[in-house]
Amino acid sequence: MQLKLFLNEPPGNRCTNILSSVINLMNKYDLEFTILKKSDIKNNMCLGCGHAEPEFPAVSIDGHVVFEGRNVTSEELENEILKRIKGQKI
Repeated sequence: MQLKLFLNEPPGNRCTNILSSVINLMNKYDLEFTILKKSDIKNNMCLGCGHAEPEFPAVSIDGHVVFEGRNVTSEELENEILKRIKGQKI
């Protein structure tokens, strides 16, 4: 399962909490994650592709943004991961 973490630079409490939750859940589930910062997004946005920049901080799982612009608890993140493991749709 691939997660993308859209984190502010420098990271604040919300970003730090998200990163900590993902690291803790990596031991429990088969997770890979990438950290993208605002500067990464702005430099790599494709013009005209129709993909909007998410509100930071944000988390996407397998290409779908599931949380954006707010604090995310470990329980919320784990529930979203479990939905996908069980094959449930959003």
